[in-house]
Amino acid sequence: MESMNKILVINPFGIGDVLFTTPLLRNLKNFFPGSRIAFMCGERVAPILENNPHIDEVIAFNRGDFKRYYKQGKLAAIKILWQIVLKLKRYKFNLCFDLSLEHRYSLLLKLLGVKMRIGYDFKGRGRFLTHKIELDEYKDKHVAEYHLELLSFLNLEPRPERLEFFLSSKQKEWAQDFLSLKGVKGSDILIAIAPFGGEAFGEQFEIKQWPAENFASLCNILCERYRAKIVIIAGSKEKNALDSFMDLLYNKDVIDTSSNSLIEAASIISSCSIMVANDTGPLRFADALGVSSVALFGPTDDKVYGFYPPDSRNIAVKKEFPCRPCYRKFRLSGCNYNRRCLRGISVDEVLEAVEKLLAKGKENG
Repeated sequence: MESMNKILVINPFGIGDVLFTTPLLRNLKNFFPGSRIAFMCGERVAPILENNPHIDEVIAFNRGDFKRYYKQGKLAAIKILWQIVLKLKRYKFNLCFDLSLEHRYSLLLKLLGVKMRIGYDFKGRGRFLTHKIELDEYKDKHVAEYHLELLSFLNLEPRPERLEFFLSSKQKEWAQDFLSLKGVKGSDILIAIAPFGGEAFGEQFEIKQWPAENFASLCNILCERYRAKIVIIAGSKEKNALDSFMDLLYNKDVIDTSSNSLIEAASIISSCSIMVANDTGPLRFADALGVSSVALFGPTDDKVYGFYPPDSRNIAVKKEFPCRPCYRKFRLSGCNYNRRCLRGISVDEVLEAVEKLLAKGKENG
């Protein structure tokens, strides 16, 4: 245990997956206060970890390149793998948590000579791990709890911790200046809306989305009833969808973040009163930043991928059907019911949840 002072955590996935790792990171730093902890992740999400005090270094890589070289054949795979080995060798890691669900990363760790390689054995892909949990899917408990359970291999009893995302004072100040330039005042009710997202599901991304016309109706009501200022959280690839969405709004005076960076969008979310979102990355920003949120869950299980830990400052809105959740074993089974789990959620139900959080925020000052 005392020799475990150079620790690597690998998570090559998206925003939510990386933020689900933050309770593990805090526990590792608490258990090994003198250790050096590195986090290996994709280039796109690396910035969200830069201010995390429980990480000493972020090692960013292009996951697409990694997978592409493997598809080109054994020689190309060996070449890229060896380049990474040479790059990481100097760190002399002696403990690693591999959360990739793949065999490539644990093979890399074996080549690096990492003594203790902890992770998941999904479809036999954990063959290069020294300690592993058999896993078919994340089920019945939150992903963050699965990651914490890995500490049992070190005979450690983890403490449950919130998801965490750390913004610098400069990033927060930038958001305040940005919103001020957009005409937002301190007394305004500022509501972030994330009507898109779900690209991690590939061509089936729309299966995770509450209908855009419902989001638009919600925005129209919030503007009229509460004079709320609306912030639309959207990525640069969603500009066409955003243009169509804007056509549905009565009040076009909304704040558009599609030209902002990931960190800038997160900084803006941190200044909002409430967030309303599909089950996507921006929702995780809000949860980790302590922004009260209403989330719409369809094919995914909110017990597994929802708020962590669940509490009264957040509300998950969902409709129960025998077919839900249909995202099982990290795959969608395909929807034969025209997304009834999401289409069945009315605007009034979501509005009621938003109003409940607004009232709670008013009570708490």
